[in-house]
Amino acid sequence: NNPPNQTGGGSPLTNVSSGAGFNAGKVYVWKEPVVDSVGVDTPAVSADTVLVARRSGDQLGFGVAYGDFDGSGGDDLAITARREDGTGVTVDEIDQGAAYVVYDTTALRSPVDLNVCAISSNCTGVSGVDVLVFGGNRSNSLGDEIGFALATGNLNGDTSADLFVSSITHQRVYAVTLEDTDADRMTRGRNIRDA
Repeated sequence: NNPPNQTGGGSPLTNVSSGAGFNAGKVYVWKEPVVDSVGVDTPAVSADTVLVARRSGDQLGFGVAYGDFDGSGGDDLAITARREDGTGVTVDEIDQGAAYVVYDTTALRSPVDLNVCAISSNCTGVSGVDVLVFGGNRSNSLGDEIGFALATGNLNGDTSADLFVSSITHQRVYAVTLEDTDADRMTRGRNIRDA
């Protein structure tokens, strides 16, 4: 992230004003297929939506997957930031990792500043983030780093896809069901080991 300002900085189409980020990561989303038929790079500013990581080192976009998590019939977007520090409040949350889910029915206003999550563990008020799942707390001096790998499938046989996220440091895979049984569409922040 290169915060835009009056004297320069990054493009306001792909950067947010919350602060510079090194190795933080961004995810670019196009509504239509991007075809490079003549060997010309597609400019980032042409993306329909850009999601910008919370902090330096988060590695947002390490894992990206699509699946129908809300049962609407359309593809929803799941992305991970495997080195994200959870809420960032305690040492135990360092490198927990996080998975973000954006439903296809959600109207996004780009760029989406995920740094807003730093002020609230449940990510309330972030434009377009429907679900946020944190990895587990540190153990044996290692963070969970969920999201090294990401996949979708139907684990429980219902009508919605489920999310599978891996923890490379603890050598396990978590299956997360994202069913919203009361249809309130509220974003919830959860520690994955408390689920």
